[in-house]
Amino acid sequence: MKRNLIIAVLVLAAIGAAIGYYLYQKPMEKSVGGDAEMVVSAQELLAAFNADEAKAMSTYARTDEVIQVTGTVRAVDRSDPAKVNVVLETGDALASVICEFEPAHAPAWKEGAQVKVNGVCAGILIDVLLQRCAAVE
Repeated sequence: MKRNLIIAVLVLAAIGAAIGYYLYQKPMEKSVGGDAEMVVSAQELLAAFNADEAKAMSTYARTDEVIQVTGTVRAVDRSDPAKVNVVLETGDALASVICEFEPAHAPAWKEGAQVKVNGVCAGILIDVLLQRCAAVE
């Protein structure tokens, strides 16, 4: 009896972990071609997090809420085969907005390009991070 209960709990935990991993890795269709709930420049986004991180988190980093960020490309990093990072200029030499793209959806942008990106804000460490990004034409 006790053995069956332990096995059942382990099976349910494994199923839950598999579903969670699948949903986390699933591309966000809403970003690709979807409408953003709000539009902000890279400079304004970084300034909001620097001024009041808690307020910026509640404003911009809501689960599955797409925001559109406009800005100038500082750099494009293709060193990781699992993602392409587009770094947007913020006017701060030490901080930027990093936009993570799946390689299949990564735009062919060059440094200095004026761009619009839809994505989900994950918050800030040093840089503000947008995940599951899509280029806006």
